[in-house]
Amino acid sequence: MKALEILKPFFVVTEEMLAEKHVTASKVIILVRNLQRITATAAQQNPPGTTAHNLTDALNKSIWKRCQESRRFFGITMLLDPRFKALAFGI
Repeated sequence: MKALEILKPFFVVTEEMLAEKHVTASKVIILVRNLQRITATAAQQNPPGTTAHNLTDALNKSIWKRCQESRRFFGITMLLDPRFKALAFGI
């Protein structure tokens, strides 16, 4: 897997967030959750020790670390936003 393939979802998320004047916290958590899922899957698909595996693993850990403090706040906003409640919690 090439670095461009790994980084493409980050580009898509960046474009999505830049397209809006105000991005809701509810939308941020959905986008971040998708990035975590994509990087975790990509890390598993690449053999350990390869550059692709190391890159996806580092990206996933970085996302987790950066978002850990905001998780409670984002969770509350998801509960309050009816557009994303079903999507985030499977309701």
